[in-house]
Amino acid sequence: MSQTAFTGFTRKQISTLETHGRILPMNLDTIEAVGGGSARCMMAEIFSEEIQKA
Repeated sequence: MSQTAFTGFTRKQISTLETHGRILPMNLDTIEAVGGGSARCMMAEIFSEEIQKA
């Protein structure tokens, strides 16, 4: 997830998420500011093309 998203969670929420896997906060400031989205939007664009081909 983005660092911005990570910092928005409480410590309790982070602990809950970490029961499902390791969190890797990444700096996506440029994507969030210029691209109009974040990690979820980037992934949706990658997979939406594959879904359209199916």
